[in-house]
Amino acid sequence: MKILSKEYTKAAYAKDEPARKAAEDKLDILDAEIKGVFGQYAKKNPESPIAVFAITRYAGWDINVV
Repeated sequence: MKILSKEYTKAAYAKDEPARKAAEDKLDILDAEIKGVFGQYAKKNPESPIAVFAITRYAGWDINVV
């Protein structure tokens, strides 16, 4: 994430839209993978003290409770 974030920032400052978009797409893919790992952990280990942390990571910034 740190490497991709730096790529994104560098491209944004350079106003290099294709590079910025490519970095953003990679960040989105990586974020989805990370969320999947945390979601699987929370589902398999609901009694774990780490489950609350995993759920918050899985939910992300925008929590849709509907």
